[in-house]
Amino acid sequence: MPDRSLSMGSPLLAHPEEAQLVAAVIAHWNTSEHVLGTILALLVGTDPWHAGNMLGALASGAAKIDLVEAAGRHTLESSPRLEQFTKLIKAARSVMNTRHTLAHGIYATDEAGKLVLVRQGKDWFTSAERRPLGLAQLKQDLRHAQELHTLLTEFHNALTREMPASPSPAWLYKAGQRRSDSAA
Repeated sequence: MPDRSLSMGSPLLAHPEEAQLVAAVIAHWNTSEHVLGTILALLVGTDPWHAGNMLGALASGAAKIDLVEAAGRHTLESSPRLEQFTKLIKAARSVMNTRHTLAHGIYATDEAGKLVLVRQGKDWFTSAERRPLGLAQLKQDLRHAQELHTLLTEFHNALTREMPASPSPAWLYKAGQRRSDSAA
């Protein structure tokens, strides 16, 4: 018979240190996703707001990473930065998955009073569907999220230094500097 002794009250309020770490992982992913947008802008040669709008139109984090990855593989195909970029994309997927689990899971307190995360859409009374949320694991998740943010920022800054600086045609068009081809 399944264990039905989970408390679904306010488990994060009962575990403030864990709650703070969960929030920090989610916040770091949000910032990293923003930096991915600025990297996309460099890779496709447009302004960051344009790239942000493109990413914002996609429904899932995986689709956003897929878009950035496709642009990077194209732009960086003969660059020594491609290997570094590939590793960043892999790390971004990992942190995104952790963030997704933390942001969309169902929190509960088990019979021992410990915080657990129940996989969304699963039978939360089946102990196999629970993931204990210990401080050590959450601290490691936060370190990974912080490291990703740092590495993405460093990669963005390196690309900014290496790439030619000129306004994109989309930016110029939006700013009103349209082509005036005269019919001769």
